[in-house]
Amino acid sequence: MPKRTLGRMRDGRIRAALYEAIGSLAGLLRPPVTPGKHYRKQPGNPETGRMRRRGERQDTAIPETQRRWTAGRLTYSTMMRGTGLVLVGLLSGCGVAQAAGVASPVAAPPKTPITALSWISEPQAGFSPWRAALRQVQTGVDVNAYLLTDSAYVQDLRQIARRGIPVRIILAANPYHDAAAIPEEKSLLAGSRITWHWAPARFDRAYAMDHAKYLIVNPGTPQAVAIVGSPNGTWSAFDGANAEDAIETTRLALTTALTQVFHADWTGRPAGVAPRHILVLSPGARSAFVTLVAGSGPVAVTAEELGDVPALYRALAAHGPNARLLVPTSLLTSRTAQRTVAFLRQAGVQVHTLRRPYVHAKCLITAQQTWVGSQNWSEPSMDNNREVGVTTANPTVHAHALAWFNQLWAQAVPWQGRLVPREGG
Repeated sequence: MPKRTLGRMRDGRIRAALYEAIGSLAGLLRPPVTPGKHYRKQPGNPETGRMRRRGERQDTAIPETQRRWTAGRLTYSTMMRGTGLVLVGLLSGCGVAQAAGVASPVAAPPKTPITALSWISEPQAGFSPWRAALRQVQTGVDVNAYLLTDSAYVQDLRQIARRGIPVRIILAANPYHDAAAIPEEKSLLAGSRITWHWAPARFDRAYAMDHAKYLIVNPGTPQAVAIVGSPNGTWSAFDGANAEDAIETTRLALTTALTQVFHADWTGRPAGVAPRHILVLSPGARSAFVTLVAGSGPVAVTAEELGDVPALYRALAAHGPNARLLVPTSLLTSRTAQRTVAFLRQAGVQVHTLRRPYVHAKCLITAQQTWVGSQNWSEPSMDNNREVGVTTANPTVHAHALAWFNQLWAQAVPWQGRLVPREGG
């Protein structure tokens, strides 16, 4: 890699760490918002529906909580944009099994065989990978959850804590449009030996939240195993309502980076530079995404949101018909999504919508790399939230991710929304 590129990546990581450190200070200077409060959203978006509990009747076409943070510009976010964004080092790997634009007739397994890096997909795997990871516990468990209302998940954690093994949980204090999740989580955790608290104050704002979703078993040890991706700890994530994706890993570099992020947020401190060498970490992930999307070759993307991140859409549009974008049908009524899709389709990008399963997955597949994480395509998700993702060139993960994407793509239909010209191109 050219020395100039390496220097920019190093400087970007430092700027992103400073970005978060200043955000931490700013968080202390602003009063926290009320947990569970419904925040202002972009007019016209159908932000309805919530996660269903086990046994609850499915009577909505939108089975998972939906969050749209695309309205308005947060003054703090706009002010901070000048500090620079991160260029994250990507995990190295071997060759590529398939190009991202080539259809695959091979069915994607719910989980690849257990290796240092394994692919997990929903709605296939269910809760089994999480339960299997928890059964390996020896020294402790750390969980960062945007939502944690699945009774089976919490019960497994309670049983581990009952054995005297430390269990720590960080929860989002302000889940968008999910005020009911707060008392539900408290009720599930009440009377247990689990230690938990809300995310740091800097992620408890109207346009900033802890949206990361990861589990670490035996954190800080060579026996550590972690799962990171899009699934919340909810019924709809594990029981077939949603399309989700995650990666399970025993790679020490990855588990160590995740442990560093968890410790920083547990103690209310900035995550610093070190984890950004390994993870795609927000705040400060925009440049990493632009760099990844801008690479050569075909691109396949699943996105739950289409917010205001024009640099990402320009990079995607540059691929023309070699780019495929899969989104939930619910975005058809979003004016922001309509304008974005109009811009992309004019460039030749293929855009499909899927009603069921609900597209909650956050995945980006290029010709050689696969990204999986919690980031949505929105300004707050890139610049303000705590979000965590992983990029890998592992060919097995790449092949299974692409097969899973192609299965969903085959079930989807071309975007049928009204084309609205995108202002300013």
